[in-house]
Amino acid sequence: MMRSGTVAFVGGVLLLQQASVLPSVSWLFLFPLAISGLFSRRAIVRMLAAFGMGVLWALAFATLALDRQWPMELEGQDLWVEGYVSNLPQQHERGVEFDLMVNRWENLGTKLNARHLRLRWYQAVPSLHPGQLWRLQVRLKRPRGYMNPGGFDYESWLFRNGVDATGYVKVGAHNLLLTDRAQDYPVQRLRESLRERLRQQLVANPAQGFILALTLGEREMLEDSQWEVMQRTGTNHLMAISGLHIGLVAAWSYLVMFGLWRLIASNRWRWPAQVVAAWASMLSAMVYAAMAGFAIPTQRALIMVCVVLLSLILRRATTPGRTLSLAALLVTLYDPFAVLAPGFWLSFSAVGLILYVSHGRVTVNNKWWRWGHIQWAVSLGLLPLLMLFFQQASIISPLANAVAIPWVSLMVVPLSLIGTLFTLCSDALAGPILTLAAWAMQVIWWLLQTISQWDLAVWHGLAPSWWRILLACLGIMIILAPGGLGIKLPGVVLLLPILSIPPERPSESELLLSVLDVGQGLAAVVETRRHVLVFDTGPRFSRVFDTGKAVVTPFLRAKGWERIDTLVISHGDQDHIGGYASLRKAFPVKRLLSSVPSTLGTSEAELCLAGHHWLWDGVVFDVLHPRPGSSFVKRPGNNRSCVLRVSAGPHSLILVGDIEAEAEQALLGRGIPETTVLVVPHHGSKTSSTEAFIQQLAPQWALIPAGH
Repeated sequence: MMRSGTVAFVGGVLLLQQASVLPSVSWLFLFPLAISGLFSRRAIVRMLAAFGMGVLWALAFATLALDRQWPMELEGQDLWVEGYVSNLPQQHERGVEFDLMVNRWENLGTKLNARHLRLRWYQAVPSLHPGQLWRLQVRLKRPRGYMNPGGFDYESWLFRNGVDATGYVKVGAHNLLLTDRAQDYPVQRLRESLRERLRQQLVANPAQGFILALTLGEREMLEDSQWEVMQRTGTNHLMAISGLHIGLVAAWSYLVMFGLWRLIASNRWRWPAQVVAAWASMLSAMVYAAMAGFAIPTQRALIMVCVVLLSLILRRATTPGRTLSLAALLVTLYDPFAVLAPGFWLSFSAVGLILYVSHGRVTVNNKWWRWGHIQWAVSLGLLPLLMLFFQQASIISPLANAVAIPWVSLMVVPLSLIGTLFTLCSDALAGPILTLAAWAMQVIWWLLQTISQWDLAVWHGLAPSWWRILLACLGIMIILAPGGLGIKLPGVVLLLPILSIPPERPSESELLLSVLDVGQGLAAVVETRRHVLVFDTGPRFSRVFDTGKAVVTPFLRAKGWERIDTLVISHGDQDHIGGYASLRKAFPVKRLLSSVPSTLGTSEAELCLAGHHWLWDGVVFDVLHPRPGSSFVKRPGNNRSCVLRVSAGPHSLILVGDIEAEAEQALLGRGIPETTVLVVPHHGSKTSSTEAFIQQLAPQWALIPAGH
């Protein structure tokens, strides 16, 4: 019943999370009925009761979470709050980001339940440390992120991490540090001290970011290029302190304590070495999880490890499947929102796959063959989930992980942790150990960089439907089952639907326009049967974040495009050109048009001018502005923006960038035709969309690319 009951409970939790509207809290009165059903003699009743328990359990947690949601009527208002800095503040280009746990709200007539705030402090940032109590003037909003197909769901991530509101600190002398009470957050203060010591020991070392990630879970120093290498090789899980690392520390601690305890004969019979080693292993895992700040993935991994160790402590014989089921049940009970995280499904599926290909099989004496077989099984088995969550999978992942996991596990992580602990007592001892750990990381990193450059390192696909996922899972079970090639061929056939998903495309002489959510900026995609055009790339917010990488690239990947036929950069404002570099890096671009070609850093860029005309799949493209030889071509500013008209049969759309009244008047003088869809000029600014311009175009639809 354990395994089937866990599946039913997790299924109930997952079902509730898919609801667009939360059911009434009155359904919670069914809890006693669901609990009584768990003791029924009929298996089907117990399954239904477990499923109902999952729904109700998730409903209870969701009700409490939404009760803390930030009120819409308070968005944009300046408020006074008193609270504790609860994490390690992260330094960014324009300021510091940190979490604040609210102690009390000031001067508010309404009761606020929001407790966990994520804030940015942009100017004149003081020295922030965990445990400090501050009185701050803040401006807050509900947690939200970009809402585009294929992109990272930041709003869901904030929700899973318990963030009730986001915002920023109003700069001024009125913000006041009330007390520096380090004792309220001793773990975070210790982590901060370790972080500074590690930075000092590894200053200017190229492996510094990796060591910080592996010891403290602090990954802000990892570069985008480094993440790209790890994604292409399928090794990005190595930089997340989760099941692999927690389990590794627990295993090392268990083996060391087991060996030491057996040497103490007088104690061996009173407290068995197995039990003592399990307690030491659990303590070590908890210390490592604390060093990582008890992040959500770390909590999940710690629960999984503790389930295994408690079975040893209690000396209860259990099967690996039951242990895995109990761990999944406890993780979901502790955090029902865990099912929203890809890591939940990937971690439990990976362990399940290892058990499936290892348990009850005829063993092969060659350890390297067994290790390679496990890596192959995990890489193949996780394919459906990787395609569902990320629409890509690393083809070289089995090779990369077969080498990287043992090297990082046996060399880099132990040396990093030992060196980190030594920083608390002796810099002279810590320095050489950390240098050796950094050298070991650089060795494996050279290998990963080399193989990541292979042309076929990554396979991109489309997000599969549920029936394709189910067929693929069945096919993978058949492929990984014992038996000869003839038995496995049906599994290969069942795997084909997930590998050959045809992209949805407009019909001949039809077009599809997508104006993407990039906040205050513009990025639009025009698709025809066999071609795609991108008009502007949205803003750039920092050295490491822009919407070309975060929005446009994932969208095009999700739609199955592997190149951009024409990229138009309407003008040079950052909210239109900010994502250009990232997009060029991600996709080959056949043609590049812009009113500011000299700023794009390539001789391939053409000046977009009225008269440019082409035909794709029965769809007509015409550049309407600026005219050759006109003053707009040489004059900087919004009015030089490219204006593009796209026509499909009787319908058309016009993309106008940031033109203002003067450019609109010039277009009217040349007799700009009516249109079906208008992407409103300059985000709806009062300097644009003049009455005469709108009357002439007479659009049936107007799309405004403005902020939230």
